[in-house]
Formats: sequence, C-alpha cells, structure tokens
Amino acid sequence: MRKWIGIIFFSIVLIGAGWVAYLFFLKDYDTADQQVDEIVDSEFQVEMSEQQTKSNNEQQSESPSDKNTSSDDNLTVNEIKQNHQPAINKLEQQAQAKIDELAKHALAEYQRKKNNGEDVSYSYFYQKYKEAADRLESNMDSAFKTIYSSMQSKLAENGHSKDAASEVKENYEQMKERWKQELKDQAMEGF
Repeated sequence: MRKWIGIIFFSIVLIGAGWVAYLFFLKDYDTADQQVDEIVDSEFQVEMSEQQTKSNNEQQSESPSDKNTSSDDNLTVNEIKQNHQPAINKLEQQAQAKIDELAKHALAEYQRKKNNGEDVSYSYFYQKYKEAADRLESNMDSAFKTIYSSMQSKLAENGHSKDAASEVKENYEQMKERWKQELKDQAMEGF
C-alpha cells in the first residue's frame, strides 16, 4: 500500500512540475508590446572620452625626436582605465534607467490587468519580461564590448597586457548579477 501511495505522490509531483515547466518555459504567449520594444531595443549611447582620442593623436603626431622619449609618454594602466570609466559609468546609468523603466512598465501592466479584472498569468509576465530583460542584457553587453575592446586596444598600444582590463569586465559581470537579483526582489515585492 505504501508503495502505491509513493508512486501516486511521485506521479502528482512529476505532473505538477511538468505543468509548471510548460507554463513558464514552453507555452508561447503573445508578448508583443511596442512600449517594451522601445525600452529594450533603443541603443545605448557609448561615448568615448576625448582624452582617449587626444592621447592617441598626440602620440601619433610627435616628431621623430620626441618618439625617443615616447616610453615616458605612454599611458599607465590606471590612466587608461580612468579614461574609459566615464563611458562605463554612462552605460551603467543608461542601463539602470532602462531597467527601472521596464520594471515600472511591468508593474503598471500587472496592476492594470488586476484592476480591470483580467486574468493575471504569472507565467505570461515571466516569459514576457524575462525575454525583454535578456534582450536588454544582450544590447548592454554589446555596448560594453565596444568600451572593453577600446580599453584593450589602448592597453596594447601603450605596451600593457590586455588582461589588465579583466578587472573591469569582472566588475561589469558582478554589476549585472547584482541588478538581476534586485529585479527579482522587486518582482517578488510587486507581485
């Protein structure tokens, strides 16, 4: 008898898990939303500082006699990182603004549906805004890659290892993980 109870219990758990997986990961919802697309698909404005460009132009326009002392004119790793920091900060600000706007839109849509007495499907919201967040992250990664590649190029041009920029990439990845956790926390509070 216990064996049958165990089999029935296991079957119920398995069917329940399958249903949840279907709702959240397999079922295709109509999640098209122009406002979400505008938030997510708008490009990040990556602006490199003029100081980076000036340091390159100054090194290239030096006279041959000045090039003998160019090793003293090379930028340090910290200077290169500092030159790129404003672009990284601006990217972070833009990303945070888009994340906040996306979260506000999700909460407003949820409250509107709830107030109108419409069916509130958590799996619909999960799929819709998870997909939007993934697209936003992809766009943000692309913008960061532009900055990171520039930083690595500057490091190489100035005789440093490209690996010196790895700390910046690690900080970026940690920032993204922190944002993901904050969004999950906000979603749990809002819903």
